[in-house]
Amino acid sequence: MNNAKTTPLYPLHLELKAKMINFYDWLMPLYYESIINEHVWTRNNVSIFDVSHMGRILIKGSSSIDFLNYITR
Repeated sequence: MNNAKTTPLYPLHLELKAKMINFYDWLMPLYYESIINEHVWTRNNVSIFDVSHMGRILIKGSSSIDFLNYITR
């Protein structure tokens, strides 16, 4: 795990004591308590998945901030 990349949520994953793994050179959480508990939680509530390691895009132009605000509402 020495040269693996991290996402912006990496410090939070560590703070929450996630079981971290190397996933194609990215340090990603596998689970926090247990996979079963998280499955049940997601079925009954909601969960998020950190996708910031999946790609990068560059948005340029005079209306880029307005565009980003529009698509992320």
